Amino acid sequence: MSQKQTSEPKKVIDTDLEFNHIQYVKNAFAFVLATAFANECTPERFRYNFKDEDKRNISIYRAFPKRVTLLPMITIEAAAGDASFTTLGEETGYEIKDVDGADPNLVLGKVFRGTLKLRVNIIIWAETTTDRDCVTDTVSKYMRTLFFGVFLRHKVPFLEITPSELPPEVRDRKRLHKGQVTTWVQTETTQFVDQSLLDEFAIMNLTEVKFGSSDADLQNNNTV
Repeated sequence: MSQKQTSEPKKVIDTDLEFNHIQYVKNAFAFVLATAFANECTPERFRYNFKDEDKRNISIYRAFPKRVTLLPMITIEAAAGDASFTTLGEETGYEIKDVDGADPNLVLGKVFRGTLKLRVNIIIWAETTTDRDCVTDTVSKYMRTLFFGVFLRHKVPFLEITPSELPPEVRDRKRLHKGQVTTWVQTETTQFVDQSLLDEFAIMNLTEVKFGSSDADLQNNNTV
């Protein structure tokens, strides 16, 4: 009997959640993958089961588990890939005022809004190349036909879907064949910046900054 892992996907997901953190995106992919692979449309030999671990024919985790107990296996990797500005101006934002304080017009800071692109790698682990190829192909099809619409409705669009084969790895003394489906997810982000920090940077002067092109230009270690 396989041991329960803490990173198993949960059946319940908050559909009102703002997907602006890496963990949210990983949770979302784990949930949609588990839901799709639990459906009877998925071949029985790759079927997932939310309630009964003994009836699972595939495992799905948000990260590589401490111990491999069931193959094939799907793990999810996500990392911030592009936080570039989307316009030539500053990111849009709004001021936060101390409405409940002594001076309701006092500006406490500003909330900046912007977009962040996350690179998501869905890794397939299998004992055979056949299972690796079948699960990789299934994930690619589900992403194109099912997952795209769900993420778009939650304003977390992705366009690129790139399946590929990875070199095998040895884990827990087992030689595992690896496949991968990569996509880029765009999320909306918000970041509060305190007014004291905004004021400091509003008057900052960079004209006296040393460039370090010669010994005379280098800052003293005690200055920073």
